[in-house]
Amino acid sequence: MVLGIRGEDIKMDAQNMDLHSDNRQYAVITDTEVMGNENNLYFNFGGTQAVARVSKYEISQIGDRIDFVFMPSKMHFFDKETGINYTEM
Repeated sequence: MVLGIRGEDIKMDAQNMDLHSDNRQYAVITDTEVMGNENNLYFNFGGTQAVARVSKYEISQIGDRIDFVFMPSKMHFFDKETGINYTEM
């Protein structure tokens, strides 16, 4: 099974961290990319490369530990072989 979540639905701000504290996770930044008004933070999560789109004001460097939460309503679970979305069943 594969977890599907868009990068913009990974939240690092204090309000979402408090609101969804039960979903709090952490990872170590493996790469960064400046994209104008936002930055992409790359990290490994559950053995998979992931990317979070964050505000240009979120300054993180390779090796930094970041805390984040997923928006539960935005999570989707897929069968890797068939592509079936179990969230919509």
